[in-house]
Amino acid sequence: YVWYAVIITINALVAILSQPYWGKISDKYGDRSIMIITGIMTVFIPLAWMFASNIPEVIFVQIYDGFIYGGWTLVVFNFLIGACPQEKRCSYVANHAFFVGLAAVLGTLAGGFLAEYFGAGILVLGFTGLSIIFLLSFLVRLGSLPLLHHVQSNYTKTEHEPDERFAFKVLVVEPTRFMTHYVGYVYNFDWIKEKIYM
Repeated sequence: YVWYAVIITINALVAILSQPYWGKISDKYGDRSIMIITGIMTVFIPLAWMFASNIPEVIFVQIYDGFIYGGWTLVVFNFLIGACPQEKRCSYVANHAFFVGLAAVLGTLAGGFLAEYFGAGILVLGFTGLSIIFLLSFLVRLGSLPLLHHVQSNYTKTEHEPDERFAFKVLVVEPTRFMTHYVGYVYNFDWIKEKIYM
């Protein structure tokens, strides 16, 4: 139970701490581009769960999940705000939250029933138990990816169409720049010296 609490906390912290990064990247590349890249990356979360078999691997999956969903939830909310008429924005946001919550409840119930069914020793493509649920989730997410192509931008700012180097920029180059800037800002030793010797 302690590890469960720690792992859930890590996921939430990563999602929260990644928000400033995703906000900066969204301003730079556009919400639609970030929605596409994070949408693609969410497909691999259940695949990662299929092969996680110990605490370090589970922590890695939760860090990945928190980082990717930090960006996804941010740009989805931005799109929601941009798509809603201003006079009905509150009701649109409330309806969105209701349907997301309803889907979470129904998905959890369906997953529980399927886990119980497949847990009875049924073999599908060499997988059993929860691995089948993760495989199904991966396939459903993969099948829904073409829908992202139809998402239209709500903003006048420049939207960059993702290319073959876009994922590398967003997932490797930009986080490195962001962390370098953040560490340099937080651990500004000249600033600390000035405070000490004042």
